[in-house]
Amino acid sequence: MRQCWYCGKWFRSMEALREHLAHCPARMLERSFNFGPYVKVEERLERVEKLRKLMKGEKEVRKHVRTKCGREKEKANYSHDRLITKLRRNNLPQPEEEKYYFREVAVGWKVLGINFDFKDDVLYFIERVSRMCNGGSRIIKRLEMQSEELGIIKKLVELNLICKDMFWMVEITGDKHKLNLLKYIDCVCIVKSSAWVIEAKERLNYEAVGQVNVLSYLFSRDYPQFSIKKAIVCERTDPLIESFCKEFNIAVFHLPH
Repeated sequence: MRQCWYCGKWFRSMEALREHLAHCPARMLERSFNFGPYVKVEERLERVEKLRKLMKGEKEVRKHVRTKCGREKEKANYSHDRLITKLRRNNLPQPEEEKYYFREVAVGWKVLGINFDFKDDVLYFIERVSRMCNGGSRIIKRLEMQSEELGIIKKLVELNLICKDMFWMVEITGDKHKLNLLKYIDCVCIVKSSAWVIEAKERLNYEAVGQVNVLSYLFSRDYPQFSIKKAIVCERTDPLIESFCKEFNIAVFHLPH
């Protein structure tokens, strides 16, 4: 039996190991990081284990970015996904400006007295992959990481936003038992110094109005640096509720079938 030094997999023969090494992602990733040929075995194995964790994390991040941040080309299966996809296709809100969309953003941290910081491994991963993107490294194709997706991840870290199912990226301090009390915004659209808190409902109703008001308040507590704007995207509207929204500065994007 022979073991790959890079990823730790075992092979029955040296020929099988050689064939594996030609396409071993961990080997390619390590070489692209320029660790050099003269590394102690213990240090090499430690680095390989870290790389394996990073690659696993990269897949989770990429999956979230594609499905939750609107990068997946597949047909949306749920009403929220369908509505946010329509919103993006219509380049709303503020069509003339560059914008970033983030799905299921967690809010309520300050009110609950919980803090989080991105882990060093995540920052390390972003820095290294950024360098490879800039250098045009072929490893990007191996990892199936697109520069557009990487830009979203970098923006998440830059803005200190955290989305649902991405808590593994952060170190949490405070009462962790309160994490289940956090609320989630259907979509946050960042346009320069403004943040649009967007609620998606098939039909404009009281629930949508209440949710967008509560969530925008919690977001403003967590991120006071942004100018907060509220919006509801829907497929069916109600003229009475829409008049209320207009009076209290809640934008309504009516995008019918």
